[in-house]
Amino acid sequence: MCQTCKEYRNTLRDSARAAGSFDTLTLVAMRVRARMEELGLSLTMLTQASGLSQGWLSRILSTRGSPKEMPLSLFVSLAVLLKTTPNHLLGWPESEPPKPEPAPAKGADTGVLDAGGVRL
Repeated sequence: MCQTCKEYRNTLRDSARAAGSFDTLTLVAMRVRARMEELGLSLTMLTQASGLSQGWLSRILSTRGSPKEMPLSLFVSLAVLLKTTPNHLLGWPESEPPKPEPAPAKGADTGVLDAGGVRL
């Protein structure tokens, strides 16, 4: 991790701690910055890939002047560009896809009725 990135991350963390907690956008900013570093992406590269203005992305990555809200579509696009998930950027546990239920045994009562009211 480069020294500038470490300093920036520490500044974000210290700002959040001074405020009493990590707010969601501060956490997202920290995770986006860390992921950019892991992928070797600069702000300019992310700007070009996303089609967003550098000013807007800078505001997302800043603790001062950061937007109070972020459109969901932008947030998901940002996660995709960073090859991660929205859950990761939010610091939430990754959810696992639902496991399919086994098919009922042949001839078992499924409790499902067809259109005529006959059990399937």
